[in-house]
Amino acid sequence: MGGTKAIHLGLMILRLGAGTIFAFLGYPALSGGIDTWRSIGQKAMEPIGIEFAYPFWGFMAAAAMSIGGLLVALGLLVRPAAFLLAVTMGLATYCHSHAGNKFDDYYGAPVAAVVFLALLVSGGGDYAAGSVVKPLDGKWYQ
Repeated sequence: MGGTKAIHLGLMILRLGAGTIFAFLGYPALSGGIDTWRSIGQKAMEPIGIEFAYPFWGFMAAAAMSIGGLLVALGLLVRPAAFLLAVTMGLATYCHSHAGNKFDDYYGAPVAAVVFLALLVSGGGDYAAGSVVKPLDGKWYQ
């Protein structure tokens, strides 16, 4: 197998794998409620100097991971979801680094940021659900 079919198959495997992992990883945070969101938001925002609306920021991170992961896996709105996931993982990388954690303890976050940056650039590929939904097919955000 070679050429563009292999590229699109590779994108599908990448989307399904990374998206499913993040959907499952983010779900407990999303369903955890306001105390969970506050904790996540505080850990994420304090290192960058934002000291308000912690539950909102935590909810946004949890939603980006769970809902964004599901969208990436399905191949719907891949570029916007990948953007949100890349920002979330970039921020997670910064927060762990800022806290003085060993890279061995958080290397998954920068790896995921790179994966989602690649999907942001490439889009979902031809084997994405967005390519069969006529109003979405061929749009920049797929």
